[in-house]
Amino acid sequence: MSIIGGAAFATLAGWSCRGNNAKVLGLPVDATQRKHYTEQLLNQLCTQIGPRPTGSPAYKLGAQRIFEELEKSLPEVAYDSYRFNKWELEDAPELFVGDKQLETYLAVGSKGTPSGGLVGVVERMGDLYFLIANDSSKRVIAHIAINKYGKAIPLDHSLADRFAPPAFCIGKQDAAYLEEAEQTKTPVRVSATVQFSENGEGINVVGQLPGQSSDEVLILAHADTMYNTPGAIDNTASLIVMVMLAHEAAKRGSHHHTMTFVATDGEEFGYLGAKHYAEVRSRADTMKHIRYVINFDSLTWGPNLWVNSLNDEVKDLIKSIHGDLGIDAYPRFESRDGFFMDSEPFRVSEGRGLHINSRGYDAHTLPRYHRPDDDAANVPMDCVEIGFQVFNEFLKRIDRL
Repeated sequence: MSIIGGAAFATLAGWSCRGNNAKVLGLPVDATQRKHYTEQLLNQLCTQIGPRPTGSPAYKLGAQRIFEELEKSLPEVAYDSYRFNKWELEDAPELFVGDKQLETYLAVGSKGTPSGGLVGVVERMGDLYFLIANDSSKRVIAHIAINKYGKAIPLDHSLADRFAPPAFCIGKQDAAYLEEAEQTKTPVRVSATVQFSENGEGINVVGQLPGQSSDEVLILAHADTMYNTPGAIDNTASLIVMVMLAHEAAKRGSHHHTMTFVATDGEEFGYLGAKHYAEVRSRADTMKHIRYVINFDSLTWGPNLWVNSLNDEVKDLIKSIHGDLGIDAYPRFESRDGFFMDSEPFRVSEGRGLHINSRGYDAHTLPRYHRPDDDAANVPMDCVEIGFQVFNEFLKRIDRL
């Protein structure tokens, strides 16, 4: 039986047990090989498979590839499956201002419209928000959000009331058309068809490297994408960094800490995968063994790691690693709890929480957020190497503490 955090973890079926002598031959050993390895996986996951929203056949293919890669070096790898209420977009959403069509995406989890769409007048409600109201009754019939980074993107409304008015998103360059429509009372029409079902299957991929102690380091990186994007920066490149860290940890052999690597599903859909895995750990009474929770979410927007943590020792360690390794980047530290988004469900572990994002190439990368051109060709490979170098050293140093 596999061991997680020092306790039998019978709830996860399908463990692939390879013993403690991990087979790590053929895996990347230097920066050049890591670049090639990353490019190959980005091509397979983002270019060949493409968008991988939770519950989709494409996501299952991606999860299988990650399973296969983790299995190359880790002695224990498993699928952690769960069921959820699935949301699917059935046709391309539309938004017209008079006769002019604007690019738009429907928010994930949002209610759709009737087959003929909805027509009303717009009213601005803030810098990044409009509403559409019925011209006669003034009842709100839809919402429109503006992407502050650039063109239209889908948002995550999976946690919103399913019966709330549908939510659409436009790009900031098109906000002027709605402003004019508000002044002239030009009708605005939106349409989108969605389907809700109870047959959704979520799949986390969990790999573990047992340590000499039950003390555990938990590393998370989400493997799903929005429905309209291959998600190369958000979050496939970070996922590959996590996989390479698993390979490198396996090469080192003996560890004090048990190291668990989780490719989470459903991050773009209310963090369902992380929540489910946290429930599994709580039922197994192994939360108490977790000493660090590290969540990688978009490490490659730029070279400057954006570290969310309240622990000064962790911040000092990351700063010292940058200096010791001569990394030409400047970590940014936020006075914010590291337990949010995918790491939030693990707050009860009482471990040290780190949520890691990045900045630095904002003009080039951030406009691709949740967009079709967040693709393999646009991943800054220097950021992949920085993420790997910093957290490979971080894992080595905390294992000696």
